[in-house]
Amino acid sequence: MNYFKRCFIALKIPIGMHLTDTIEYVKKELYNHKIKWTLDNDTHLTLHFLGNTSYKQIDIVKEILNQNAQNFKSFTLQIKGLGLFYQNKKPAIIWAGITQNEDLNNLFSLLESQLINHDFKLEKRPFKPHITIARIKYITSESTLKSNVLKYKNYHFQDTLIKELYFYESILQPQGAIYRPLTVLKF
Repeated sequence: MNYFKRCFIALKIPIGMHLTDTIEYVKKELYNHKIKWTLDNDTHLTLHFLGNTSYKQIDIVKEILNQNAQNFKSFTLQIKGLGLFYQNKKPAIIWAGITQNEDLNNLFSLLESQLINHDFKLEKRPFKPHITIARIKYITSESTLKSNVLKYKNYHFQDTLIKELYFYESILQPQGAIYRPLTVLKF
């Protein structure tokens, strides 16, 4: 029996036509690259990745979310620009950016402090809000990849009203992760 679930806290992001159309165009341009495209109904902005989380810790996260629910309010995010994250000096992720936002930063910080107070080990890297669009497995030409992605680096795709916070379990499958909500808070 597995006593842990792979968990994270996120905002679900509905994807509009501008971003969908752009991704379809980029996909066609990069047809000869090995890329796993991730845009689907589970598109989200991860606030805190918790990793392997015990059942006791899951209850603590649910309690943190419920106790702080009154501090959460709806807000609007701007999805703007495409970019690349690198791993070992090679492109690894295609992302859509989220413009810095005070409400988003406040939500992130509130959750961070509460989780740290309950001894959760959080990622140390700076918070760079984004939506993962694709995971790059192999590319035939880095310049082709860059030119097709970075031509949209300043493009405003959409504004999105955020009204819910999700606490997800991530179930890894050969075809990709399945995200199962453990808790959904509406605000």
